Amino acid sequence: MRIGRAVFEPRTGEVRRPGGGVTRLEPQPAAVLALLAATPGELVSHHALRRVLWGDSVHVNFQQNLHYAVRQVRRALGDDDRAAPLIETVPRRGYRLLAPVESGTYPASTRAGNEPRRQRWPIWAAVGAAALLTIAIVERRPNDHHRIAVAALQAVHDLIY
Repeated sequence: MRIGRAVFEPRTGEVRRPGGGVTRLEPQPAAVLALLAATPGELVSHHALRRVLWGDSVHVNFQQNLHYAVRQVRRALGDDDRAAPLIETVPRRGYRLLAPVESGTYPASTRAGNEPRRQRWPIWAAVGAAALLTIAIVERRPNDHHRIAVAALQAVHDLIY
């Protein structure tokens, strides 16, 4: 779904902004954004957000955690304009998403963040294999580590006793 100029994928918690790259939201901030986007322009109360995020049986310092989640959402959306915010804070009541929301699918060009990561795994596998080969070669060559360690222990033993 498109929220303002950003594209949010609730399934993955990813927010893509034009020219701003991809931000992966943690599960709780992603749930906050999904709930706000489901009811754009409407007030979502602290109580409703608490129920969605932690349920009725969990007792946590939800106010501080909720403020953290909203800060993460604002950062991901690029909501730094105090004159025209994307998310409005209604003191002691809740939050309201002021940005326009469009549901739907978007072109693959907006989802290009995952492709390079998938193509990098062969490189990392080759680097890992090279590191293991180097370790195997270094460890196979003859060394005097054991003899040196025994001599050092013997010297310390002789000094003490």
